[in-house]
Amino acid sequence: MNYRDEFKKIIENIKVSRMTPPEKFNAEMQPLIHFIQNNIPAALYRFRECTEINIDAFNKDEIWLSKASKFNDPHDSLLFFDKSAILNQAQQMFSPENWKVMFEALKQPKSILSQLSFQNHDMPIVIEDRLNTLDEQSFFNIAQQVMPNLDIFLDSCFGSLKNEIRNQIKMSCLSENINSPLMWAHYADNHTGFAIGYDFRGNEISQCYNCRNRSCNSI
Repeated sequence: MNYRDEFKKIIENIKVSRMTPPEKFNAEMQPLIHFIQNNIPAALYRFRECTEINIDAFNKDEIWLSKASKFNDPHDSLLFFDKSAILNQAQQMFSPENWKVMFEALKQPKSILSQLSFQNHDMPIVIEDRLNTLDEQSFFNIAQQVMPNLDIFLDSCFGSLKNEIRNQIKMSCLSENINSPLMWAHYADNHTGFAIGYDFRGNEISQCYNCRNRSCNSI
């Protein structure tokens, strides 16, 4: 297994959500952090044009971060979701042989609501009251109304999420190869610019999840 496949496997094995406790979140991230730290190259190079802003960044030891939506590659940082798998699972959940089981589970609202967080503290009470008054036929009717529109809902939901990620995530691209003609041509103004080598080995990878400043815009 090459390191790219190993990296992919580690990412796919990480299961976290916004409700994951910090301790569990950090434990889930440890294999990824260790893998990155153990595979950092001796040097990573940043190719730049000889412009005033790039010379100024060089003097200040700064690196410019760009939004993923500004990259040349339209697929960079593009969230993938398997809509077919989600629709198939939803259809199985609300199939005639399973919807009664789903209904019985919803009749135990406290166990479900305890796993969720709400900004409005009265919301769990409202939801619990409504679920307690729900009968089997009403639940089945609601499910039948939701399923035909689920396809459209998923497109809308994930479409917005895709755009948000590509407009919020900022990153800087570096290369392992100082002798790349493509990098010199494309990012260093046709071989007339310069390249800076950075050694990231030994640097700790910060976990912003631990930071108490939740309003920070400079992750």
